[in-house]
Amino acid sequence: MAARVTQMKGLCVGISFVLLCSLSASAFALKADRQVPANLAADRVDIDEVKRISTYSGSVHLSQGSLNLWADVVVVKRDEAGVQFIDATGKPARLKLRFDGDKADARLRAENIRYYPADGHMELTNDAYMWREGDEFSGYSITYDESDDKVVAHSDATGQGRVKAVIQPQAEE
Repeated sequence: MAARVTQMKGLCVGISFVLLCSLSASAFALKADRQVPANLAADRVDIDEVKRISTYSGSVHLSQGSLNLWADVVVVKRDEAGVQFIDATGKPARLKLRFDGDKADARLRAENIRYYPADGHMELTNDAYMWREGDEFSGYSITYDESDDKVVAHSDATGQGRVKAVIQPQAEE
């Protein structure tokens, strides 16, 4: 029985790695990051192939090139086309990555980070913060679209909070 459990754990880790690699092929950050191996560490991995949901829990750390994600729990939902979304939750969940064309790593954090790799859309909720190339945004929630480089920040759900932003001046040409 112990051998069977060990075999199943190995199978789950193997499936997780294949899933992670398929995730990395369409994931965010530098295009060059997609060519390097993805590394994942977590206390537990649960894979439901029928529902196409993989859950990584317990001090999760995902790294691939410039991309680093730290969270308490990461959930990956797939469909026939690939990864539908990635959810990261933590106190806070943190993401560090470099976008193509940037000189420095972007830093994002929130209690919840949801990423849709097909269209490059990110949603940060509950104490959201984003730093990119000197610009900073904070509020209850932040949405960011890679495709059109658009940031939208919102105050808290009651409308009583404030959004804070620091925007650097454009470099003269």
